Amino acid sequence: MTTNNSTNNVAAAGSLTGTTLASGVVTSSLTTVGTIGTGTWQGTVVGATYGGTGVNNGSSTITLGGSITFSGAHTFTGTLTADTSVTFPTSGTLLNSTIANVMDPSTQSVYTSPLLVVTGGLQTTSGTAYAVYLGQTITSITPVHVAVWTITAGTGTQTAEIGIFSTPAAPNGSGQTLTKLVAGGTSTFLSNSTITKNNGAFSTPIAAGTHIWAVVRTALATTQPTLLALANDMNTGSVLSAASVSALTSISSFSGSTISQSLSAQCPNLIITLA
Repeated sequence: MTTNNSTNNVAAAGSLTGTTLASGVVTSSLTTVGTIGTGTWQGTVVGATYGGTGVNNGSSTITLGGSITFSGAHTFTGTLTADTSVTFPTSGTLLNSTIANVMDPSTQSVYTSPLLVVTGGLQTTSGTAYAVYLGQTITSITPVHVAVWTITAGTGTQTAEIGIFSTPAAPNGSGQTLTKLVAGGTSTFLSNSTITKNNGAFSTPIAAGTHIWAVVRTALATTQPTLLALANDMNTGSVLSAASVSALTSISSFSGSTISQSLSAQCPNLIITLA
């Protein structure tokens, strides 16, 4: 054998044959090799820098039927409590299991609250915004109308708006900040027994994973209308309100407070339609 300084070194007898190193050769360092076709790795754990996992998985294995790609420099941790088999959709957003209402346009064109509907109705308070949680979108949707049933008309010059707002989280028993997605005026609170909705159809797409609230505010000059209402939210924060709110068309957000639990009317029964 010849070293870099051109001096001759002779390998120990028996350390080399035509195809193998003897078992006594244990401290050599190979910096470049060709293709390793056979053999069993029994060295130290291969670190992540060199394509390994950096973890001794014992007898556990990973079986892949295709490629896996993660985007975003974030840590992913999954916790299993038993043997688990899950079939994933081809696309979409996975939702938290605590969400009570999921908005799926493939099966729904009308979104409503699961709360109790009371027929006696609620007479709104001038300038108060009322918000009803309708669920979380699992894909992008484009609502067309927010609607409510007017039982008894208001009187006087009308100022009233209907809109769709979002919150960072699902109802959690506390107040939340509601951020406007779209809002418009309405001119139908002056007639009894009428479906009241925004004057012009909405056309604003709402992204998947958005927590959706329908909101109404009335400020009629003389008396406010009485609207079909919801009750018994059990202090979950599924209905919120805020007093002295400016026109929904002119604000970007407002702070909603919980409405005290009641078996009588708490909030107007607002729905969202996609047509």
